[in-house]
Amino acid sequence: MFTEPVQFHVQKPTGDLESNGDVSTAVTRTTLVLDSLTPALARELSPEIEDLCFTKRGAVRDEITNIEVRLREPQKMVTVKMATDSTPHIVLRHVRIPSVKFVKRGEDPEKEVERKSKKVAPAGETLRARFSALILPENDATCRFLLQMAPGKTFFFEFEDEQE
Repeated sequence: MFTEPVQFHVQKPTGDLESNGDVSTAVTRTTLVLDSLTPALARELSPEIEDLCFTKRGAVRDEITNIEVRLREPQKMVTVKMATDSTPHIVLRHVRIPSVKFVKRGEDPEKEVERKSKKVAPAGETLRARFSALILPENDATCRFLLQMAPGKTFFFEFEDEQE
């Protein structure tokens, strides 16, 4: 998925049941938010996603405002760190990332916008990527930590394909 650690913040972790036919499995469902998707990061997801989101010059496409894309990634082993050079904080096994939603943020510099005093937005157009993640429960407390302590916090995530 990504070759280098990427900074995400954790949003909306909840316990959920995932059904596949007659079998229901407990999972932790969360959203990993990347505030500014770059063309290089989009290319690491796939060249098609880069073409979908960015022009050849690297600008966000005008047609994109809010789009969700299904990913065909294998299960991942995700290492979560407080900083890129620190030891792993937690390791999540068998993580599935079924989809990612891209939302255009920022303002068109040619349009006049009424500003609110508390509004915080990027000066230029950027794409926010919201990765949906499903985590199978493990025997340790990593999912519990994610549910109770991590909402709103920012970590560095490393993704590796899970060994079969």
